[in-house]
Amino acid sequence: MPLDWLTQYLTLENVCLGVNVVTLSVIYKAYRNKVTNFEAVQTARQFDIDQHLASKLREEYPDGTAVHAVIRGHVKALGDTIKSRHMRHAKAVIQECCLTEHKIQWSPVSRFWSQTQREIQRILNFVPFGLVSRHSNVMVEVVDPLECENVPVNCVYENFIPNREGLSGVFFGWLRGEQTKGIEEQEFLLEEGSALTAFGTLTVAEDASWRHRQRPQHSRLTFRCQFPKMSSTGNSAVTPPVKTEDVKPGTQDASKACRDQVTKAQQGAEAKGTQEAARTTQPDAVVNSAKVEAAAQSRPGQNVEGDAKAVRSPSLTLPPSLDQQKSKGPEITEISYDDYEPDTLDLDFTHCRIGKLSNLENLRRIEILIFRNNLLKKIENVHMLVTLKELEFYDNQITKIENLDALVNLEILDISFNRLTHIENLDKLVKLKKLFLVNNRITKIENLDKLVNLEMLELGSNRIKVVENLGTLVNLKSLFLGKNRISKLENLEPLKQLELLSIQSNRIVKLEGLHENRNLCHLYMSHNGIEKIENLENNVKLETLDLAANRIKHLINIKHLVNIEEFWFNDNEIESFEEVQVLANFPKLATVYLHNNPIEKDPMYRRKIMMISPTVTQIDATMCRK
Repeated sequence: MPLDWLTQYLTLENVCLGVNVVTLSVIYKAYRNKVTNFEAVQTARQFDIDQHLASKLREEYPDGTAVHAVIRGHVKALGDTIKSRHMRHAKAVIQECCLTEHKIQWSPVSRFWSQTQREIQRILNFVPFGLVSRHSNVMVEVVDPLECENVPVNCVYENFIPNREGLSGVFFGWLRGEQTKGIEEQEFLLEEGSALTAFGTLTVAEDASWRHRQRPQHSRLTFRCQFPKMSSTGNSAVTPPVKTEDVKPGTQDASKACRDQVTKAQQGAEAKGTQEAARTTQPDAVVNSAKVEAAAQSRPGQNVEGDAKAVRSPSLTLPPSLDQQKSKGPEITEISYDDYEPDTLDLDFTHCRIGKLSNLENLRRIEILIFRNNLLKKIENVHMLVTLKELEFYDNQITKIENLDALVNLEILDISFNRLTHIENLDKLVKLKKLFLVNNRITKIENLDKLVNLEMLELGSNRIKVVENLGTLVNLKSLFLGKNRISKLENLEPLKQLELLSIQSNRIVKLEGLHENRNLCHLYMSHNGIEKIENLENNVKLETLDLAANRIKHLINIKHLVNIEEFWFNDNEIESFEEVQVLANFPKLATVYLHNNPIEKDPMYRRKIMMISPTVTQIDATMCRK
């Protein structure tokens, strides 16, 4: 028989052998991909973003191309940024909006109800952007960011709208074995100013043009790498820098030395046989792409007030809550500065597990010193750093402001996400322009009398009950008091230069006390108990008016605000479109939020708003015109 040979070899043992061979081949292929990725990471050359980047690349690589290279920097848009649909101040370069339906379905096999979800819509937007350094005017442009394996975005908004079916709908859903739980809306952003690292092919054009490689010269990485103090990785392409401004010499990055200290501490712990030796915490790295151009670096904001559904990402990562226990691991109590030049201007020790400040004597010219996400409990041994202009202790365990009297040149001080209970010992910092004390345990605004040059004050997420003691801050332009316990808007008359006031999520029931703040452009008072719009007669410069999530029924006393561009009145009690007719008085109006008002039930809701205001381009997080 011609098929006898087939039946002879097609036995159970041979079939199992074939299945095993195929399975082993798949596993081996995955293993080889991992090995290739590991070798690429292991051999990667790290470059600094500075004016010598192009010359270093040509010097070390004859063809001007480093196949595996690492570039670290902060995100900077090449042109206009993307405006978030839900975050008022967020400026992003990548935006991803998702709409997902959640269901529970009956499985006849397992005999259980199981969770399922279906993606209804996904929108992905991006603008050209690059990576910049604090100490250089050179930019590394990111090429084709959407080609990366994992787009490095953070969730900034998440809202779940439960399904509200009647009893009959629930009954028939049970019969057909499918129940809709609700719709989830999410927004993900890569914000301008976020820390980012590019990993991949780095190249420079020989004729100093803006050409860049469209395809990397190595196999595409297929997994999320682990890098200490790095948020993502990507494919890079570089062109020579363009000279736009003077560059301060001597700035260095502390990440390498800090990682060396962590490694030494871990090795020492391993030698002693401790259990903490193998415990480390490192941010994920993601694949991305890059090119070089001149640009400047802007410091990201750190506002934490606003809708409870919104989550801000101020920098590299979101800080843990102060109530959370920090991850275990070796604590560094001392850092060696032998690796840094005497004229170093900029050092960043983020996520280095530092428990005590010491050995800072040699940093005589330092201007920027960052100790984010560490284990510091006390501010000490910084009195000799008289040249310091920016000092950050964001997310530590500090309980008292002290030992800062000698830092007379300090302009930016950040002690957010700590355990402070009082504002004190700041009298000598007369040059201070920005003070961040977000998410502490402060109960009173005090001891700010001498800070006459202060332009920005952030006291969000504290326990403040009264707005007071701000009379001498005549140069203050931005004041953030969100998520406190304030019941009355008062004592703001001396702040005649105030341009932005954010006092969201408090206990205010009356809109008042702003008649002297004639330069006010942005007013954020959502999530309070305000029932009536009033006392805004002198605030004709207002561009943003946010009174969302209050108890407002009538849109009155605002016709004179002809400069309004953003109008946030969602989650109120507006019942008639006659109230909305006031929008016709705003010739610059572009963004309107009126969802979760009774008028939203009208099937012609969006069309009526567009007819009332022909300039509106966005209604309730959705674009309606180009």
